Amino acid sequence: MTFARRCLLVFLCLLAVALPLSAREVVIRHFDARVTVNANGTIDVYETIEAQFIGSGWHGLYRTIPVEYVTPEGTNYTLFLEPLSATDDNANPLKWEQSRQGRDDKFKIYVPDADNSTHTIIFRYRVLDALRFFEDHDELYWNVTGNEWDARIEAASAEIELPSGVTGLHAIAYTGVFGSRAEDAQVSTKDNVVDIATTSPLGYHEGLTAVVGWDKGLVHEPSLGARIWLALRSNWPLFLPIIVFFVMLWLWWTRGRDPERDSITVQYQPPDNLTPAECGTLVDNDAAMRDITATIVDLAVKGYLTIEQKQSNSMLGLSHHNDYVFHLKKPPAQWSGLRPHETEMLSAIFSVDDLTQSTFDALQQPLGGAPSTLVPPGAENYSSMIPTAASSAGGMEPAVALSSLQNHFYTHLPGIRSSIFDALVGDGYYLHRPDSVRQTYIGAGLVIGFLLFAGSGWLSRTTGIASFTWVITAIVTAAIICIFGWFMTARTATGAKTFAKVLGFEDFLGRVEKDRIARLENAPETFEKFLPYAMALHVEKKWVQAFSGISMQPPSWYQGNYGAGFMPYLLVNDLSLMSMQAGSVMASAPRSSSGISGFGGGGGAGGGFGGGGGGGF
Repeated sequence: MTFARRCLLVFLCLLAVALPLSAREVVIRHFDARVTVNANGTIDVYETIEAQFIGSGWHGLYRTIPVEYVTPEGTNYTLFLEPLSATDDNANPLKWEQSRQGRDDKFKIYVPDADNSTHTIIFRYRVLDALRFFEDHDELYWNVTGNEWDARIEAASAEIELPSGVTGLHAIAYTGVFGSRAEDAQVSTKDNVVDIATTSPLGYHEGLTAVVGWDKGLVHEPSLGARIWLALRSNWPLFLPIIVFFVMLWLWWTRGRDPERDSITVQYQPPDNLTPAECGTLVDNDAAMRDITATIVDLAVKGYLTIEQKQSNSMLGLSHHNDYVFHLKKPPAQWSGLRPHETEMLSAIFSVDDLTQSTFDALQQPLGGAPSTLVPPGAENYSSMIPTAASSAGGMEPAVALSSLQNHFYTHLPGIRSSIFDALVGDGYYLHRPDSVRQTYIGAGLVIGFLLFAGSGWLSRTTGIASFTWVITAIVTAAIICIFGWFMTARTATGAKTFAKVLGFEDFLGRVEKDRIARLENAPETFEKFLPYAMALHVEKKWVQAFSGISMQPPSWYQGNYGAGFMPYLLVNDLSLMSMQAGSVMASAPRSSSGISGFGGGGGAGGGFGGGGGGGF
């Protein structure tokens, strides 16, 4: 067989297959809908579809009806559709199947012996929420046939029946593709019935839409509670945050709460020899900057450093600014009795990684050379390392200005906070570090929220629910997890007992009476010893009030401009200012550069409820 004959044979075979396929189609001879509007606000729909199946291989007819819509506010509105029956024109039941495809409900109705025949299918369903209620009228805006048919509709009609006694009845019909305002249909009203019939066939993806309005009071309008419940059902993803709320509530109840603690009784000493930072952290489960700056004052009280207040002038003396210089008084070899966070604090301030014992000893020798040669190695990171203050021995001591820590000290804060938390966990006050627990839950909340937010488009296409509903779900879910996560910092039984003691000590600092303080022989020492605790526990103002009127000398560890009339509240005010300034300076980080440029600069066919389409399968 020659090549030409082979090609001809293949062509004839393909033609023999293509001819039957080209003749295979479904034509809707007549689509008739009878819609009954009930007084309770529901509608019953009877669709009578006369379909001609041309060709072979047909199993029946499918019908798709949109049930998910987007409101003007961007949320979802679900049309609650209940299929009732599918029969032929002799009332014989037909097998049918229901499935969801995005925003549509799809019904497959099986028709026996469909090939090369004409059959009438009657599909009946009820819709619970198809009516719209306005201030001056109620309305049924119903897409009778739908605009997504893969078949021609030669004729379409609708009969819409309302309860008797209707007033103000008026109607209009649209035909054509989605959005068309063509009115190729006859509309007539009589008593409580509206009849609509097309005047020309409907092509592919063309449909018939009816709009019927009437005066208010005929149909029962849903109550506020019913509308809220309907909105929640329509936006069912919003139930996810509710579920998450109860899950997180259960986790907090079983894992996030403190054990029952002892009653609070006044304590006259810090419990368990805790430092101010540890007391402050145990109270609020957070190693805040206030706890860290209180540590500086506590180290000064203990003799490890002194604080010198200096005033600098600018703008020809019109502007004044306080700076604070920290003088190291004890070398690293004498830090063995400190808690880890205190050691790390001193190391961070004075760059002790480079300040060795020998260097410190050298700074303590009597002055014999130029002071500039005595800057500790590595101190070039701190522009205000000041080795010029005379020590009691006539030598020099390392000194650092607070302002010089800006944009440098922040790198040490995570380590200092970790040391505080690790010590509290090691002492048995927490089972897990509060900051790690918070970070885990907050991180999980943000990740879950981000995934729901980023996937809102895909979820909308898959479920048919408006994407804005998924966005709201993402935000609320993330917020619930993060908020609960912040309070999931449970203390142990030991921690709860010590927490109660810290509160008792805080009560003492905040309510101590003047006469009790006046009877103390070592009032100045008590004032200074507990002042850092009062700062960490936010009661320093109350603590200092108990010492008003008591004659006291300025503390040796703080050098301010007090003159002869020193009063304790002056010291507290200065330390409060220093604490705020230190918190700002120590947490400051250098800005990163940006690479971003500074330049910048009604009604129609297919509307309303119902609709969809169909075809053969």
